[in-house]
Amino acid sequence: MCFAAPKAGPIRGRHRGDWSAVRWTVVTLRDTTDDVATARRARVAVSRLSVSAGLLDALAILVFVTIGRSSHEEGITIAGVASTAWPFLIGAIVGWLVARVWQRPISLAPGALAVWLGSFAVGMALRVVSGQGTAVSFMIVACSFLAATLFGWRVVAARIVSLQQRRARGRTTP
Repeated sequence: MCFAAPKAGPIRGRHRGDWSAVRWTVVTLRDTTDDVATARRARVAVSRLSVSAGLLDALAILVFVTIGRSSHEEGITIAGVASTAWPFLIGAIVGWLVARVWQRPISLAPGALAVWLGSFAVGMALRVVSGQGTAVSFMIVACSFLAATLFGWRVVAARIVSLQQRRARGRTTP
């Protein structure tokens, strides 16, 4: 199967309707199949990585909230965890949107930095607006734990990807 695609060239005719300068190129679908398949695989890999990164970010926040609730003996219920986690999750989403983290989900900057700042700063602001506590000690713990987990899993993931790429190129030394 073939299709023709016009290529514009210099217009040599005197009239606007003169199409003599347009050259037609015949392209077979076989020529473009490899490029399309490669691009499709790349998009699928990026979208899977983005979904995984978003889930790991949410998991880090949920672990933070669950540990915090259990250490204060508030009970670990779905409603309790949700009421504590939503400001941080919204903040993480804001970070994802502002920095377009889905384009480079395992990057430290802007990826982890934006998600961390969003989850912490927006999360704390939403806690204030919703009447939840923002004691200084809580802010220090939240800032530290979120930084360690949101940056930490990305450092590990980047190292794994780097090792896989080296092995794929035939080098096995770290």
